[in-house]
Amino acid sequence: MAGADMPGAKPAALFYQRLTAKGGVTLLDVSLLTGRHHQIRCQLAGVGLPLWGDQRYNPSAVPGEQLALWAYALTLEHPTTKARMTFVSRPRGKAWAPFEDELSALIAGVRLVYADGDLVVADKDAGLSVTKDDGGDSLEGRLTDAFKQAVFPVHRLDVATTGLVMFARNERARQALDEAIRARTLRKYYRCEVHGSPAFEQAELRAYIVKDAEAARSYVYGEPRPGAKEIVTRCRVLRREAQTSLLEVELVTGRTHQIRAHLAFIGHPLVGDDRYGAHEKDRLLGARTLKLRAVRLELFFPKGNSLDRLNGTVIALED
Repeated sequence: MAGADMPGAKPAALFYQRLTAKGGVTLLDVSLLTGRHHQIRCQLAGVGLPLWGDQRYNPSAVPGEQLALWAYALTLEHPTTKARMTFVSRPRGKAWAPFEDELSALIAGVRLVYADGDLVVADKDAGLSVTKDDGGDSLEGRLTDAFKQAVFPVHRLDVATTGLVMFARNERARQALDEAIRARTLRKYYRCEVHGSPAFEQAELRAYIVKDAEAARSYVYGEPRPGAKEIVTRCRVLRREAQTSLLEVELVTGRTHQIRAHLAFIGHPLVGDDRYGAHEKDRLLGARTLKLRAVRLELFFPKGNSLDRLNGTVIALED
């Protein structure tokens, strides 16, 4: 790969996201930011990720293998109506065979990071609902269309929150996941950016929360009160900046808006939080989106659970 100081070199930029890996092969979702000759093939080979079947840039490619590079989606604006139009094409061939579920979801606009016959885990974008009941475009709706059968959300993220969401693919798996959630054996981790610098490096925060469904808001209190449920939120500081801090958060309990409301309660609201946040500080930072992402799931199940084959499985995003 040419260096910036090489005569005639032009800038080349792309964004890629790792979806999942099977049998020593990794499925990547790639977006081109510039359009250079052989850019994807050359750049990925340059960072140690040569493409399957690439006879030019992958020394391990087997002669005659199909190049595993597929332009699966093209979005453009109609020249006269100005309507946004997206065209899709499903990848086909030997290299793609292990990723049938992931490709079906990708064509439907969902990035899967884990899939088997009982469970799928999606990487949710901001602005997308989890369930059909939440209204509008949803992960549940897209996955139902992709698989041509129902999926069952077993936990939720706020519309503004991004990251990992689990869906059961059958009733038996839904019951098994519900049991694990009730037993608190599934561990869910988030990363968030908050205003200020917490006094702790690591802490287990306890409080009480009341959900006001009509106001679509939760209220946190330091002491028990009628209608309040206990919440437990574990936090660890990963990085401190001049005005903000990056935290890893483990949800021990899972209440509506728990992370957002609990951290605001202790004086460290999330950056970009339009409901519990510090709006003037967000304005000064230029923060327009909620800085909260579900990044890791650790799967453990009670003894005798039908999904105990997955005990110890870790599903994580790399960003």
